[in-house]
Amino acid sequence: MTRSAGAEVFVDIDGVINAQPDGPDDLEHWPADTWRSRYVDFGAPMGAGTLTWNLAAVDALRVMGAMPGVQMRWCTTWGDHAVDLLAPIVGLGHDWPVAPWVVKNTPTSFSWWKAQNVNRAVAARGVRAVWIDDDIDTWRREVALQQRDHELGWLHESVLAVCPDRRRGITSDHIQHIEQFLEGA
Repeated sequence: MTRSAGAEVFVDIDGVINAQPDGPDDLEHWPADTWRSRYVDFGAPMGAGTLTWNLAAVDALRVMGAMPGVQMRWCTTWGDHAVDLLAPIVGLGHDWPVAPWVVKNTPTSFSWWKAQNVNRAVAARGVRAVWIDDDIDTWRREVALQQRDHELGWLHESVLAVCPDRRRGITSDHIQHIEQFLEGA
């Protein structure tokens, strides 16, 4: 199968790479020996907390980033701290650009800066996009409740929106689905 000329993968941290389990059952979807957990105190403004990530998931994202025509991007409230603080710990994303919190020349009705970044990539740069964020379904529900469904029109065959459960983070099923999309399957 032929691959698209280009694709951008927008990756959130908390609830995607950094699983936020409520209990050990939330981590059973990857082998136990592939999980890592570390308490970190980043100081101001990030604060302290436990990072819980999976080596197999990180490796899979690294492989995606090495695919021809694929550009990985951080799209997270961590901002530049994704590169400065998280990347050295989990071993991923040292050289990924960080999506800006403010997106210029975007309609004000477009309500979420993360959605703005993904929409901009598809519309302005003409790429296919993968958007991985644990809050996508919540955003979609809010848009629907506010009867702004027209704002979702850009979520079409050029965009794969993946919404992991924050407790579990990204799963192997998500990875497989993303790989198939990137390969044009």
